[in-house]
Order: sequence, then C-alpha cells, then structure tokens
Amino acid sequence: MAFAVSSTIRWCSLHLALLFRLRPHPHLGHLAFPPEIILMIVAHLNKTSIISLTLTCRTLFRICFPRSLELSLSEKEDFLLLLEKDIAHLYFCYHCVKLHRWRTSWFHTRNHRVLTDLCCGIRCKQESHFSDGATYRLPYPSARVVMNRHFYGASHGVPASKLDGWNVFRDIRFGAKVYNTTYARIIDDQLMLSSVLTISQAKGDAKLLRQFIDLDGPRVCHHLPTDSWSEQDHSWSERNHIHRIPELVRNNSLPDYFVSCSPSVKSCIVCLTDYCIDIGWHGRRKGWVIKIVTYRQLGAVRSPFHWNWSSMLYRLPQDGQRSLDPLRYRPGILRHMWSKADEVLLEPGGDWVGESLA
Repeated sequence: MAFAVSSTIRWCSLHLALLFRLRPHPHLGHLAFPPEIILMIVAHLNKTSIISLTLTCRTLFRICFPRSLELSLSEKEDFLLLLEKDIAHLYFCYHCVKLHRWRTSWFHTRNHRVLTDLCCGIRCKQESHFSDGATYRLPYPSARVVMNRHFYGASHGVPASKLDGWNVFRDIRFGAKVYNTTYARIIDDQLMLSSVLTISQAKGDAKLLRQFIDLDGPRVCHHLPTDSWSEQDHSWSERNHIHRIPELVRNNSLPDYFVSCSPSVKSCIVCLTDYCIDIGWHGRRKGWVIKIVTYRQLGAVRSPFHWNWSSMLYRLPQDGQRSLDPLRYRPGILRHMWSKADEVLLEPGGDWVGESLA
C-alpha cells in the first residue's frame, strides 16, 4: 500500500514538473523588447512612473523594480493618487498621506444629514470640514468620495444626493428657530451646495429675534456673518475681510427692528459664495421671517489646500480670493451655475458685499 502511494506521488510530481516546463513565459505584448531596451526606456521615467510600470505585470516587476527606492513626500502623493484611480474602495487622505477604505455604511444619516467623518485622524477632523455655521457640516473625505465617483466611475464613491441634508435648530434663550435645508449638485465638474436658511421667532417677538441675530445669528460664510460681533472692531474686521450682511445691520433711526427687502443677489469677495436674502413681515403670529438662500462652489475637491475649498474654512484667504478674478467669478455667477440643472436658467448679476472692485 505504501509503495502504491509513493509511486502515485512521484507520478504526479513528474507531470507537474513537465507542465510547468511547458507553461509559456509571460509576454509583454507590444513591449516585448529585449531587457536592455526596456531598461533604457525606464531610465527616462521618474520614480512614480517606474513603480506604476512595474506593477502592471510580474515580468516588468522582475526587470525594472529598483532594489532600493525612496520616495519623497510629493512623489508618494503622486503615486497614491494614481492608485486611488484604480482601486475603487480606497480614497486618498492628504493629511496623513495614506489610502483609506471608504464604506457606504459610513454615511450615517439623521434627518438626512451626514454625521460620520471618513477622516482618519484628529488633524483631519479639525481642519478638513466645511460648515455653514448653522446646522450643516461636510467633511472633506465625504466630498472627495462623491467627486471620485464623478471622475472615476460609480464604484469609486456615492452620488451627490448623499450630501443633501436638513435640520432644525432652536435657541432657548431667544426662542429663535433656524430651519436649514442643503442640496448638493455637480455642475461643470465642480461640487456645489445650495442652502435655504429660514430664521424666525416662535412667538413672533421681533425684539428677541433682533437680539438673536445680533448676538448669535448664523452666517452666510466666514466672511459674511449675520451677527454684529465684527462691528466692535472695524479695523480688525476689514483686515480679515469680515463684512456683515448689509440687510441685517440694525438702523437705530428706524422704529422697527427690521426692514423689509426683496431678494437681490449679493456675493462675497473672498470665497465662492452668492446669496439672496428676503426679509418680510408675516403677521403678528409669525412676525418677521428671514430667508437666506446661498450658493457655494467647493471646487473639484482634488485637494483640501486648493483655495476653492480652503477659503470656505478660514476667515483669511489662503492662496487667493475671489476678487482677484472678478470676470470669471463675477457676482451672481454661482447662482447662474446652479440654475443650469433647473428648468429656468438665471443670468449672472448682482453686487459685491464689502469693498468696491471698480
């Protein structure tokens, strides 16, 4: 019995060895050049391209992959960005320079609002999220996964509708109610958000609503607050490009707390934000109601350090500001872009808030 088993093993080993000898070697197709020619071609490539080439097949890996290769930080970023395009379940984090797995289950919702970060570290969570100052918060990785789907295919992310959200905030001190709805679209390869912010007082008390707006009102952007804290130091606010929304500045010469106004388009001079504000009296029961519609462009979300994204996060402009290109980013252009997906196309037009660009 033992002899029969041993013979069978030897027979199988012999045939397996013969099979591997007859197995054809991997071929390179159109790159079926002698190794010397391939090495000459590789000599003209940078490190990132060499690694990408060697990962295409085992033959090129054996021929070209360098034994000792150290990548700089920028070269590592370039290489991981190439891998991000090919590996659908991963996204690239600029802060830790790593690829991380994303999952659809991470997009937990409560009142249709994104709550869970895809960020991998404390620094990411603190520095890489957009907030409208009211109830909406968008981490950079969430926006990146949405745009990866747009650029690389459906398997690379989730649709923009995942970023839609709504919420209600109530201020107990003043009885103020803030209702916010936010919608996301991708227009001309740019991620855009539009929010409708409605502010009212539960009992229609104009005085309490005025106090809420002046002390703790939500902002249109970092550079256009609704509260009056920036008015305490005009020099500091001008230096940091802080300008209060003119329609909400209190006029002490008027007997009422607010002044009715019809919607008109205004634009921030720093970040890509347009807004329309409507202030109206809705009777004694509702009192004054303030409605602010904003239009924002967050860019292609290819880097958290690009000014389109970073200008939304900081009061001071990082790499530039909107007023440096007034023709391309003229007032009302963001509302015009947003309306491309609607039945009625709105023409660009409006006024700057802050300083004159004439």
